[in-house]
Amino acid sequence: MTTVVYQVQIPYLWHANGGRYPGLIVQVQNPSYSANVVEIVAELDSGAEYSLFNGKLAKAIGLDLADGEEFRFEATNRSSINAIILRAIIYHPDLGSFPMDLRFSTDDIRRNLLGRDFFNQMQLGFREHHMEVYVTPVP
Repeated sequence: MTTVVYQVQIPYLWHANGGRYPGLIVQVQNPSYSANVVEIVAELDSGAEYSLFNGKLAKAIGLDLADGEEFRFEATNRSSINAIILRAIIYHPDLGSFPMDLRFSTDDIRRNLLGRDFFNQMQLGFREHHMEVYVTPVP
């Protein structure tokens, strides 16, 4: 049997509709200018292979969507979202900093998602009944 010890316990966040969900409040930073930072709420989404953020965030931290590589998300309902891949940093005070190639949408989206590319840098545990996420950064 494998035992995992987690460093951080984080309660689920509240939706505006009163429901709760696994999410993190993180900062998205420009890797070239650390003062260019925006704090956001992002949902933890194990169904998303890649993290996806509203393209307005890229502009807010001084990144230009024209500088990145195009990427297309395909949803299970056959809809799609166009995005641009740009290097940025995800920061959480208890977990540290994670430079990542993030996907920023070219259209307005309702939620920011931390996907399995972020999970790859973490050991995550979900306790749905307790509405808590347990996290340890991978060394």
